[in-house]
Amino acid sequence: MCFKNEGSIVGEVRLELQKSYPQLELSPAQFSIQPNEIMKVRCSYTSTEPGIFKGFINVLVESFYNVLNTIEVNATSVDYSVYLIDQKG
Repeated sequence: MCFKNEGSIVGEVRLELQKSYPQLELSPAQFSIQPNEIMKVRCSYTSTEPGIFKGFINVLVESFYNVLNTIEVNATSVDYSVYLIDQKG
């Protein structure tokens, strides 16, 4: 994810998961961002089984105005198992 400070003062950003999602990792989860700066945040999802994941990240920006936004995260993991069968079955 990319965050851009389009304001004129430094913003302090904190990313928090709405619930505990051990399979979802954010790095960095807290950072300062200068005016006109773009900050890249890595969002990594590690699945333990096939299925659909849906979660929410709260984005709190502390600056002149305190702003709270929510990002919805959706992921689908699939099982790519390969089975090899010879002539004998």
